[in-house]
Amino acid sequence: MSDLKTRWFATTSHFLTDGTAEIVWNLLDDCYSESIRGYHNWNHIADCFIQFDEAAHLANNRTQLELALFYHDVIYDPKGSGNEEASAEFAAETLSRAGFPDSEIAIVHQLILDTKHQVEPKSFDGRLLVDVDLSILGADPARFDQYETDIRQEYRWVELQAYRAGRAQIMQGFLIRPQIYFTDYFREKFEAQARDNLASLIAKLSAD
Repeated sequence: MSDLKTRWFATTSHFLTDGTAEIVWNLLDDCYSESIRGYHNWNHIADCFIQFDEAAHLANNRTQLELALFYHDVIYDPKGSGNEEASAEFAAETLSRAGFPDSEIAIVHQLILDTKHQVEPKSFDGRLLVDVDLSILGADPARFDQYETDIRQEYRWVELQAYRAGRAQIMQGFLIRPQIYFTDYFREKFEAQARDNLASLIAKLSAD
């Protein structure tokens, strides 16, 4: 947490005063610290930044990408829908109040919407962001298993068989893609392991 907070201040230092940065950070912290979050919490954001830092040299607009990473799961309700839209609006509202330029807010807003993972992002930065967000799919098997445990915690209110069926369908959606990752960097790094992880999980979820 301390590293992320330091990073937040560094990322926003050119357009936020320390006082405003502290206020906005506290808003983020309130959201990412919610008890309902098993996976979509500060640990996920920290993991995303680890992956991003290794590929940051590829980014066209690093500040906007870092802001999108901070905000992309700020609103998360596993019982609802439209979390990405709500997160994008939350980012736009708080950044606008903080004095961030509208033209740059629009970029952050679109980057967050890209994490809906429904279509290939139009921008390279969008493709880089969604690859970072999906890097967990290519993690080592033990870490991937923990990821699935954390997701199940978020959906613990769903009956087991219904959860298995729905989760298998979502994972199959990623597996049938011609490519899971959009950038050469992440495809070379994670594609093969991600396909192994997904196939293994789908088999487990489909087992009696």
